[in-house]
Amino acid sequence: MTNLYFLALALGGLTLVATVGLGKGSEAGSRRRGPLRDPRFWSFAFTFFGLTGLVLGALAISDDPHLVLGLSAAVGVVTGVLAHVILGGLARGETSTAADERDFVGKTGRVLHPFGAGDLGKVRLTIKGTTVDVLARTDEADPFAAGEAALIIHMHDTIAAVLRPTPSDD
Repeated sequence: MTNLYFLALALGGLTLVATVGLGKGSEAGSRRRGPLRDPRFWSFAFTFFGLTGLVLGALAISDDPHLVLGLSAAVGVVTGVLAHVILGGLARGETSTAADERDFVGKTGRVLHPFGAGDLGKVRLTIKGTTVDVLARTDEADPFAAGEAALIIHMHDTIAAVLRPTPSDD
C-alpha cells in the first residue's frame, strides 16, 4: 500500500505542477461544472490521499490497511472538493484596483499645470495608494496656480471638474 500512496502523492504533485505551469488551474476548472472535470480537484485529491496514507501508515494508527485506505480516500476527496469550490470561486471572482469616477470625486489634489476657466490644466492626487495625474477644468473665474489645492467635484470621461476647496473640504 505504501507504493500506492507514494504514487498518488507523486501524481498529485505532477498534476499540480502541470496545471500551474500550463495555466489551467485558474480558469479551466472554474468554467466546468463538476469537480471531476477540474484539474484542481485531482491535484489536491491525489496529493492528500497519498500524504494521508503515508502519514497514517508511518504512525501505525491501525493494523487494518482498509481503514487507512478509506480514511486516506475520504481526506483526498474532501480536500479535492474543497479545492474545487474555494479556488474555483476565487478564479471566478472579480477584483480590481483600477480607479473609477467614485474614487476621484470628493478628493483634493494639487495643481501641477496652472489653468483658468475654459483652459485645461493638470491636478495630482493619490487614489488607492497611487499617485495619479488627471486633466482638469474649472468654471471658476480666478485661475488655479501651480501648487494650489483643487477639489474634484465631477469626472467627465478622463477630465476632472474642479473647484477650490473650502476649509472644511481639506
